[in-house]
Amino acid sequence: ISACLVGSEMCIRDRALADQLLEHHPEGDADHDALLQIRRNGERGATLIGQLLAFAWQQPQRQQTLDPRSLIEGLRPLLVQLLGPAVDLVIDGSPLAHAVRADPGQLEQVIVNLAVNARDAMSGNGRLTITIGEVRAAEIAALGHGIIPRSDHIAIDITDTGTGIPPAIAGRIFEPFFSTKPIGQGTGLGLSTAYGIVKQSGGFIFARPAPGGRGTTFSLY
Repeated sequence: ISACLVGSEMCIRDRALADQLLEHHPEGDADHDALLQIRRNGERGATLIGQLLAFAWQQPQRQQTLDPRSLIEGLRPLLVQLLGPAVDLVIDGSPLAHAVRADPGQLEQVIVNLAVNARDAMSGNGRLTITIGEVRAAEIAALGHGIIPRSDHIAIDITDTGTGIPPAIAGRIFEPFFSTKPIGQGTGLGLSTAYGIVKQSGGFIFARPAPGGRGTTFSLY
């Protein structure tokens, strides 16, 4: 953990230095592209270290009563930027009669991690649908997940139109450092971090084939 903290400080320093140098080497300058790459590497390093720290620690939660639909709607501008112009974002669901208690920052991290994972599964081209709804206690059994208590829940479904999850690896997708991406293109921590946050929050997360057999749906309860 101490090594991660030192690494985080180095990444922040490198990004700050690159920003300063970019001011003196604008686009068209011979050194501009190299400095831009340094800054991007610093951002990637900071992201990885943040995921490592989140995985190593059960970070303290600042839970509060919130409306998940409003929180996700507030993420729309960021999600649109992360997904890119070739991915359609749909946020759907009727107004909720109940709220939930959760750490808003950590719930946002879960949604962003799942959205980025979906974007990569779609190769940056497709549709991401986020549906927020309520599941009554009497409807829990029909979900087929025996570990969910028979009480009212808020459900958040995140559905992509990507390649889907092969059955052979479906049981491993939440494992730390497990990734199907080529070396250097994935940390294997996105889904495991999302899983850890959801479990620490007292919730549940599952993955299944999307309706129609194309893509994947991640369901949070």
